[in-house]
Amino acid sequence: MDKQKIVFSVHISEEEINLAGKDWIGRKLTDIELNRIISAGDEIDDVQNARCDLICGLVKGVTNNPEDWFGIDEEYLEEKKLNKKG
Repeated sequence: MDKQKIVFSVHISEEEINLAGKDWIGRKLTDIELNRIISAGDEIDDVQNARCDLICGLVKGVTNNPEDWFGIDEEYLEEKKLNKKG
């Protein structure tokens, strides 16, 4: 997996986590709770499920309604054409 190209990444800041904590549990997370997220947050079942949902949403989003992507596709094809010439 190390050599695979990352095509989409999500960054969540400590501030965002603590704002969510205040909304959902009425307080900021402790240092030990934040460390759990940093060390093993990707092992939480809900996080793994959300990751799968995110990937599915990305695939569906870019394959449905190709006309919605005309501008982005046009830029990509033009850049690819220029790179091929150079």
